Amino acid sequence: YQHHPYFAGKVKVWWGDCDKNHGPATLEGGDVMPIGNGVVLIGMGERTSPQAVVQVAKSVLGKEGGATRVIACQMPKSRAAMHLDTVFSFLDID
Repeated sequence: YQHHPYFAGKVKVWWGDCDKNHGPATLEGGDVMPIGNGVVLIGMGERTSPQAVVQVAKSVLGKEGGATRVIACQMPKSRAAMHLDTVFSFLDID
C-alpha cells in the first residue's frame, strides 16, 4: 500500500500486539467485504472468529481513510455458505 499514490502515507499496517492474548483470532479473507460508504461487512464462520472481528474493527474504525462502521454477521454452518464471498457478491458499484 505504501507505493500507490492513493494509499501513500495513509495506510498503517497493524500486525497486532504480541504482548496481549487476544484468544484464537482467525480471519479468512473471503469473509471480509467492504460494501461501500465506509462500511465493512465481516462474516463469522468456520475460519473467522469474533475475536478477529473485534481486532479488525478496532484497527479500522475512526482512522483516516478507514471504515466508519463494521457489521459482523454469523454465517450458517453449511458448506455452501462457508465464507461471505460464497453467498453473495457485487455485480456493479450501485
